[in-house]
Amino acid sequence: MTLDKQQIIDQIKIMAMAYPLKIMANDLDKPYSTLSNELDEREYAKLGFRTVLSMLERSLSCEAPEQSSTAALKVLDMIEAGFNRVAYNIPETGGHMVEIMHLISDLSIQYAEDINNLANAMQDGQWTSDEIAQCRKENRDLLTSCLQIEAYLDHLEPREVSE
Repeated sequence: MTLDKQQIIDQIKIMAMAYPLKIMANDLDKPYSTLSNELDEREYAKLGFRTVLSMLERSLSCEAPEQSSTAALKVLDMIEAGFNRVAYNIPETGGHMVEIMHLISDLSIQYAEDINNLANAMQDGQWTSDEIAQCRKENRDLLTSCLQIEAYLDHLEPREVSE
């Protein structure tokens, strides 16, 4: 695990500046000078976790400038990579798409569990019968999720988008 904290802080600064910073401070109900000092890592000012979460939330909102959203996604990617994790973007949907989104979410979880299980089993270079059985189970669960999506798609009525 390699978590470069300074690189993440630097990326948070880029995200805040692209928002831009004065508007970000206002949206956070913080004086501009306070947020600026926190981002500049002044000895007397510390950037808090809640503030970072609020900054990410605002930067990822649909009203945020694209550069700020892109920088926020990079912050999240850097944190995930530092913990050897990967996240997926799940688009917001409504109505008839909710069921397929749940199926896709389940598929993502099954895929991640399968990959994680295979990686753990291969770590020592040997395969026990329990590890092989667990890998087979995870593969079956993954295939089941794929087949559920396939069955859902088989029953969809095509809908043309009108302009």
